[in-house]
Amino acid sequence: TKSPYGLRRTKELLNAALDAPGLRRQLALETGVQTMAFFTEDLAEGMTATMEKRAPDFKDR
Repeated sequence: TKSPYGLRRTKELLNAALDAPGLRRQLALETGVQTMAFFTEDLAEGMTATMEKRAPDFKDR
């Protein structure tokens, strides 16, 4: 029931945070990931599923 894109990117960001040179750099990385997530089909599916009160069917797109 979780977006594959969201899970994968969250793990990548957590790993990047361990070696991040600073807070600003980490926040910039997170902003980029969130911006890209906004344009995924999975975001639209998640929002539609929520409005229709059903489980989402994520396609990792």
